[in-house]
Amino acid sequence: MLKGIVLFALGVLIGGVASLAITNAKWDEDQRFRITSYREINDKYNALSAESHARPRRDESLANNSYDRRSIKSCMLNSTIRSQAIEMHLANRAMSDVEKGLFQPLVPVVLSSKEKSHQSRRIDLTQEAIKLDDECLDQARIRHNP
Repeated sequence: MLKGIVLFALGVLIGGVASLAITNAKWDEDQRFRITSYREINDKYNALSAESHARPRRDESLANNSYDRRSIKSCMLNSTIRSQAIEMHLANRAMSDVEKGLFQPLVPVVLSSKEKSHQSRRIDLTQEAIKLDDECLDQARIRHNP
């Protein structure tokens, strides 16, 4: 009988230890899952919060700046003609009057790069043309004061 009680107590003890180990493992797994979930939720919250804070600035920027479509089309046309004028100049071919007019701001670049290679002159002229295009687009912007 004593042996039966000891075996019973030993069984309860082993079962209790096993049950405690399983419970602790499940608890740890649940905690890791919760921490991971909280981190994911926190990351999503931070991303949405950042987007939410950026939206009013972006909306304000869009509301305060718009572009005149005609001016943009004019900039595009001038850019195309200026690019053609650069190609005509580099090929030593005659330019039209319009091309000459749009090429005029590039003359200082031509003079400063006349000793350079063909490729270097092309790069210098293209970079200056890009600056002129950017200035044209800046002038096409219409600013609205709130």
